Amino acid sequence: MPDTVITANIDRHLRVRKSDSSGELDAVKDGIFDARGATFPDLQGVETIASELATAEFQKLASMLAHIVLNGQRILVVGKASSEVILSAACFQRGIQLLVQAMGRTRDVVTTSRGDLGAWRSGAEVNVVLGSLESQAESLIRNHTGQQAPDLVLLLNPAGSVSSRIGDMFDAAGDNVPIAGVSTLAGCIDDASDQLNVSPVSGGDSHKRYTLCCVLHFLLLRVRDEVSQSIASHPRNQALVAQLQSSGLETNVALAGLSVIMDDMPMTAPMRLMVRSGLEQINRGWSLPARTAHSRGLLSYGLRSLLTESGAAYPFTSREIALCLAPFFQVMALAGDTRTLIECLLTNDRKVANDKSAKAALLASKADFPSFRGSSDAMPALTEPDEDWGDACDILYSLRTERNDSLSEALLPVVAGQNCSQLGGVYLLVSSKTEDADRVHCYLRSRNIHLADALVALSFASGLMKRNPEWEADTLYASLELDEAGLAEFEASIRDYLGKVSREHTGLGELGESDGPLGRKQRVFALAHWIEKQPWGKGFPEPVFAQDFRVIKVLTHMDSHQYILVDDMSSDIHCGEGFTLLWRDSVSGNVPTIRQDQEIRVRYRLLVDRNKNANDIFGLVDTLREVGDQ
Repeated sequence: MPDTVITANIDRHLRVRKSDSSGELDAVKDGIFDARGATFPDLQGVETIASELATAEFQKLASMLAHIVLNGQRILVVGKASSEVILSAACFQRGIQLLVQAMGRTRDVVTTSRGDLGAWRSGAEVNVVLGSLESQAESLIRNHTGQQAPDLVLLLNPAGSVSSRIGDMFDAAGDNVPIAGVSTLAGCIDDASDQLNVSPVSGGDSHKRYTLCCVLHFLLLRVRDEVSQSIASHPRNQALVAQLQSSGLETNVALAGLSVIMDDMPMTAPMRLMVRSGLEQINRGWSLPARTAHSRGLLSYGLRSLLTESGAAYPFTSREIALCLAPFFQVMALAGDTRTLIECLLTNDRKVANDKSAKAALLASKADFPSFRGSSDAMPALTEPDEDWGDACDILYSLRTERNDSLSEALLPVVAGQNCSQLGGVYLLVSSKTEDADRVHCYLRSRNIHLADALVALSFASGLMKRNPEWEADTLYASLELDEAGLAEFEASIRDYLGKVSREHTGLGELGESDGPLGRKQRVFALAHWIEKQPWGKGFPEPVFAQDFRVIKVLTHMDSHQYILVDDMSSDIHCGEGFTLLWRDSVSGNVPTIRQDQEIRVRYRLLVDRNKNANDIFGLVDTLREVGDQ
């Protein structure tokens, strides 16, 4: 065997350990980020996000919450049932608990011969009410609060007129309860009420820049600073401040990162920072014993149990979370059982966490609930993607409406899901309610816009609230009841909203082109592992590489998939290892046969093969065709 072939074989086997191509890999990384309008490496810092959120209203709410924490008062959190609000409520409740625990951690610090906290009780209580607020806000709050009014009502992304009605309810009862609203949507503020409104959207910017959970995470960090300033005159202020700083509030970034993924947010630089930080913390906690990870705040018992029940695979990526964990939250929100997930995320008892997560898994398995995110590699593709991305954007934000009065309420989600998958865009299915001829049931499905946010925005910008609506909505679905007379107006308002969104989100779609070819020294574990750790998502898609290969060998796996061993077309050295491609679900009569020595053009994703050993990589085929085919 020639020396060149022996050297090439040795170099291939050792290419993971002998990293002499860092410059080449940096060029690939820079090209990937540049194609997505970003700069490598990401330089966004937490301080930048905190400064963007630090408005006067944000600061005022932080001061109010600090006063409540120090005086042991009661907070009532109110919102719609959705995956975003569930995570936000859990994040806020956990953060307040951590601050309370930090203030009362050691008795000799709180009360000593050198001084005490005086009237400060440091025992704040947080209660959460999630449900249908359009028609039941007053009754839900009244049933939960009983005879004792809260000291603050915190509304999470409230719909139009809800805050005014809640304020009127407390005024009628003679209770002077301050109301604060936190909204991440532009123009969604009830001007008629005298509540404190906090929104990260400023000026003419109408994009949703942060999730609700992210805003509350940074709000809690600011509350901690306010508490620290309030106790500056205490004789033991240094010890108290040290306890506050070690309270572990930063670990809430895991919930904030999950909220970005479940909310299907565009992966801007701030959102990539939150997702990357959250996933790194979750993966670090998973590698530790459950008790250790929970005690350090890295990965709670509840979140670990939910990840296990959902079938998500370690290491956890944004793709795994979106495909496996997000449907759990969406099912529970639709079922109205939000308390189970919140208690699961907050419990310090491992058995309780396992029981709550098992209940969520049981409900998810029994629910006649379509999958919200389809896997892009579920079926093989035989053609190149459409390059006319402008027309594709028009399709993404188009509304298709169908009315079928013969469908039962239980069949609406199934039919809407099937039709949305086939037609794309936003699909609206309408059916009359048999028990009330003047009301209609609407079911919305979309893979491109946040439908829960859309309905909240329409409740302020249109006459939706005058039609007595009741809805349950999450990221990609919405179930709505309203008066028959308002249906035409509702359809028109959705079309107007979609037109506005399509103009604002130009360029935020998936890339139509590939990220180019990879050389032999670039198809290495270091690059595959780096890709695996990045926070891919909307507007920041996972890289897909494209190039021509020569087929060395083809193996059938599990009677459905094909492993294709290939070599570079430009290579003049032929040896046994090559590069492995996996073409899923490609063993069928509709897929052409791959032959040895055939020249193929492939689009693929570079992945780590954890089924063999930690240093193996392979290419997951997106599209494949023979060189020369059109």
